[in-house]
Amino acid sequence: MGANSSSTAASSTASASGGSMKDQSPPTATTHQVSIGSILARAAELYPNDLATIDGERQRTWRQVRDRVARVASGLVANGLKSGDRVCLLGYNSDHYFEALFAVSWAGAIVVPMNFRLSPPELNHILKDSGAVFLIADAACTESILPKLDVKSVKSVFTLGIPNPQGIEDFAESSRDLLPLSPRGGHDCYGKQTQL
Repeated sequence: MGANSSSTAASSTASASGGSMKDQSPPTATTHQVSIGSILARAAELYPNDLATIDGERQRTWRQVRDRVARVASGLVANGLKSGDRVCLLGYNSDHYFEALFAVSWAGAIVVPMNFRLSPPELNHILKDSGAVFLIADAACTESILPKLDVKSVKSVFTLGIPNPQGIEDFAESSRDLLPLSPRGGHDCYGKQTQL
């Protein structure tokens, strides 16, 4: 009955419209490009007080995450990050990694995720081959992996999760002037400019 009823419904629809299903063109959809940063901006707009991240005892709403991401993006831009630059991101799954991922995109740059399970020669190849200007590394990686990496090809190395002069947490907690509370657009994984 299921197969017959659906084909009957399809043919009744086609008959009611005066033609066959083949004669009908599919509905058109309006498309627009979406960046990673615009997804966060939309979530903060729709669900500002809903829980966005939980990491241990830390819990943040979408509004809090958006504000932290905007501050981190501002800090990166203040340190020389330009639209279209590549930023390598090396870290473990955490709320800090989540915020850094969005912040790079928010600033209009391209995220180059690096798997912490790769060997140092593989990570060095990604650093050099990607043309990354910054490396953002989890604090745990700075002790175990970072000493084995050749970071001469990047302008700056920032750490996730601990306050220090080159720490992303300092940007997130700062009261510096923010980039607008909407992302700057950015680039796709091939470096092509995206429009919002």
